[in-house]
Amino acid sequence: MSMVRVALLAALVLAPISAKAGCAVALEIEPNGSLFTHSESSLTPKGGHNYISAADAAAALMAGLKKQGITDAQLIFQSDQTGYFSVAVGHTSDGKVVNDVACAQDPRQSDSAALAALKAKGAIDGAVSGRFHSYGDSANGG
Repeated sequence: MSMVRVALLAALVLAPISAKAGCAVALEIEPNGSLFTHSESSLTPKGGHNYISAADAAAALMAGLKKQGITDAQLIFQSDQTGYFSVAVGHTSDGKVVNDVACAQDPRQSDSAALAALKAKGAIDGAVSGRFHSYGDSANGG
C-alpha cells in the first residue's frame, strides 16, 4: 500500500469531538487496504444558505456514503470551529500510524499545527494529506 493511500485514511483516526456546527469527516477502509477520507462542511456562516451544523454534516455525510454503497465508513471527526482544517498522517519508529487534524485561520498555520501534533505523538515522518475550510458556530472561532 502506498504512503499516499495510507495517508488518506489513517490521517483521520480521531475520537469524535463534541460539536455544535461546522464539519464532519468519515474514514473508509476497503478490503484491499485502500484508505479514503470523506468530508462534509458548512460552506456559509450561520444563517447562510449552505450552513449546516456538525450533527447535520455528519448525518448528511453518512447518508451520502450509504447512497454510494459505502457501508463500512466510520465517522471519526466533527468540529464546531470556523477555519482551515489540515489532516496529517505519519508513522512512529515502530511502524504505528499516527494522525491529527488541526484548525487555524490560515492554511499554513493549520498545516504546521497538524504536523507539530504528529511529531508530539512520536512520528518520525509525516505529511498533510488533506485540507478543507468550514464555517462553524461564530462563538467558536473565525
